[in-house]
Amino acid sequence: MNPMPSKSTFCGVVSDAVTVTLRRSRAPSGRGRFFVRCSEKDCLYIDVNRPPCPLSLRLFDAEMRVPGA
Repeated sequence: MNPMPSKSTFCGVVSDAVTVTLRRSRAPSGRGRFFVRCSEKDCLYIDVNRPPCPLSLRLFDAEMRVPGA
């Protein structure tokens, strides 16, 4: 199993650099949808990926185009 990709990016909500990781939610029917997990555990918007959270799947466009992602 390949590890999910991670990268560092600036987050305006916490005004600091955070590490983001591409994740897949668990689903009883198999593979769930992708979302971005942030390293900032105290952020109100963790795992939400909706405004004002600046994180989106677009951060991982290149990685998601790879077969098997």
